[in-house]
Amino acid sequence: MAERCAENIWGHALCLSPTQSPAAPDDDGVSVRFKILRVGATVSRPASRDARRRGCTCPVPENRGGVGWDVSDDQQLKGFWIDEECVVHRTALSQR
Repeated sequence: MAERCAENIWGHALCLSPTQSPAAPDDDGVSVRFKILRVGATVSRPASRDARRRGCTCPVPENRGGVGWDVSDDQQLKGFWIDEECVVHRTALSQR
């Protein structure tokens, strides 16, 4: 099965391998979703040290230790994998 790709509104390809899904549970049964967030000085980024101290359970390697993923030329927009059960970030999943 081939990799699935979709183009975001900025023309960048976002791809999932055949074994990934936007809300697929990992081996531990944790379900994560990819979300684009506007980040700034007051935002606790998923998987960052600050967020982890506050109870964040978002995956660290997938979020590059809180750095996130570039999704546009706007440096304040970053993509993150958010644990659906994370007490710090789960509300971001329901926001537009």
